[in-house]
Amino acid sequence: MISSMAIVGVLSSTAVNQFSSVTTQSRVAVLESVSSAIDSAVTFTYLQAQLQDKMTDSSVVYNDHQVAIHRGYPIANWNQALKFIVDLKQDHALTEQSALCTQFKLCVSDKIDSKNQWLSSVQLPEGQAVVVWMNGNRLSDECFSYYHYPSSATKRTQPSTGTVTAGC
Repeated sequence: MISSMAIVGVLSSTAVNQFSSVTTQSRVAVLESVSSAIDSAVTFTYLQAQLQDKMTDSSVVYNDHQVAIHRGYPIANWNQALKFIVDLKQDHALTEQSALCTQFKLCVSDKIDSKNQWLSSVQLPEGQAVVVWMNGNRLSDECFSYYHYPSSATKRTQPSTGTVTAGC
């Protein structure tokens, strides 16, 4: 009886570890997809700004919306830029940075200083970021995607996207 209980214990512990790994892999995959969607949308917006000859303007028309840009790239503001160019294909909402994401599949926060505690592991240059994290998480869990718009005025400094998955 004791040996069969030990076997059941080992099997259940293995199943829990494998399920946990699948959940982690799923979260990482979703966040990488979000990051990729943002990256593609930023590239298309930059190309749209070039086509409309609006590289020095403050907005560009994209999908019938005015998208706030700077140097041809969308600014790090969800309601003025990214929500018009990124199709997350899931319900989402602008959320307080310290909040647990509970009411939506994805939560979004914008205009976050790149030196903010939640972005410290990424070591981004000065600027602002938009972050997207998943239901059941907080930014402090280190499980999110980001879009960073650097404040540098040089043309060589481009926005960047990425994921932080240490806590997924």
